[in-house]
Amino acid sequence: SSYGGDPGHTRYSPLSQISAGNFGQLEIAWRFDTVPFGPRPEYQFESTPLMVNGVVYTTAGTRRDVAALDARTGEL
Repeated sequence: SSYGGDPGHTRYSPLSQISAGNFGQLEIAWRFDTVPFGPRPEYQFESTPLMVNGVVYTTAGTRRDVAALDARTGEL
């Protein structure tokens, strides 16, 4: 409901699925390749993605194209 997690922009989320006990078992679900976005590789990827209704919106490439990704699969 707020960009940054709350009106104070703390980016805090009280998630209970990840804990100190299971942190070591986390695995990468998918990766997003930014190579197709722009005329040259991007070496300093900086973005603050937003997720709305299961879609992750982010910028990509040196031109800062907007990409929409399925949060579950990473499909563009």
